[in-house]
Amino acid sequence: MERIIAPSENESARSQAGVGTSQQAYYSGSLLKMARFGDPSGIWPGHGFSAMPTALLVAYTAAGYFIGADGRSRLEDGGPLVVFSDTEQKIFPIMDERACFAFALTGTSRFTPDDNDSDLIFDFRTEPQRVAATLSQFRFSDAGAYCEELARRVNIALGTAVENARAIGKPVTYPEAGICLMVLCGYYAGVPFGITYGFTHREQKLVSPFVQRTFHLIGEKQMYGSPAVDNLLVSGDPRFARFRPSFQNPSHPTFVELAEQTVDYVAACETDIAQSIDPEHAPGIGGRVHAAAVTPDSKFTWVAGFEPA
Repeated sequence: MERIIAPSENESARSQAGVGTSQQAYYSGSLLKMARFGDPSGIWPGHGFSAMPTALLVAYTAAGYFIGADGRSRLEDGGPLVVFSDTEQKIFPIMDERACFAFALTGTSRFTPDDNDSDLIFDFRTEPQRVAATLSQFRFSDAGAYCEELARRVNIALGTAVENARAIGKPVTYPEAGICLMVLCGYYAGVPFGITYGFTHREQKLVSPFVQRTFHLIGEKQMYGSPAVDNLLVSGDPRFARFRPSFQNPSHPTFVELAEQTVDYVAACETDIAQSIDPEHAPGIGGRVHAAAVTPDSKFTWVAGFEPA
């Protein structure tokens, strides 16, 4: 039997790994032992930017939501970061009778014990889909309530997995910086909604995920990546002229144009100039770009020519 769940029903859960309000946290990475990719940055004037060693472009257009990402992940195993894959999938669908979302990840994507990379403890790539399947039996009062409960349950699952592993002697350590950002963009019961949740901890104790930002206005865009490259593009540096986006109608970019913008941004980050001026973020960005769109008719599709490898 269906229940209608309103936002107020989640209030009592906020103190138990619930969802908190916006707070500061720094996310770096693009790795794997803990498997890490993605990271927080807006690109070009009027759009948001979060600094991170991964490229992720999120846009809300009249045609629907767009998410594009690079394909690089790197391995963290107690030494220098090394490229693990340039075809990592960072964008995934959620689809049921009422919910249709694309979610994208930046930061630590999956956890293994500190001493055993082959023992997967938790996977952010698959857990939101598992949680979404359990939520499909409920009818939520609005998209915000749905996304809040999704983030809350994913957070609880992460905490449970890590604590269970620690209880049987497996050493599992959260990264020093924030754990992961999860971008959710799409429609619930036909209503558009976009939001980014941050997952983090304090002194190795998981805390409530927080809202980093929302996407509610057509034309909003957020870029995650290298702040140095962003500055060069914004300032019109001639060395990066070939990487600046070109839209037939800048006020209404197509999904393909946005995917091409993501490709150009990733290529800019891969240049020797970018690598030398931003060794913290640019080396984590690269590989194959993949991109998805969620449209008002509640359909998730891969942008043609930008499917995951």
